[in-house]
Amino acid sequence: MAARKTGVPAQVVVLALLLLCSAVQVRSAASDHRYKQGDAVPLYANKVGPFHNP
Repeated sequence: MAARKTGVPAQVVVLALLLLCSAVQVRSAASDHRYKQGDAVPLYANKVGPFHNP
């Protein structure tokens, strides 16, 4: 009985890594975005205590 290959070919792994690396290069952030009138603006809040200071 012949042995079966069950691994993933190296070409598929290299192609997947290239696709993932190209997707990581997208540069977008809410901190440097220019908003126009009517655009939704994300709001961040931080709840750091103590809330009742003596």
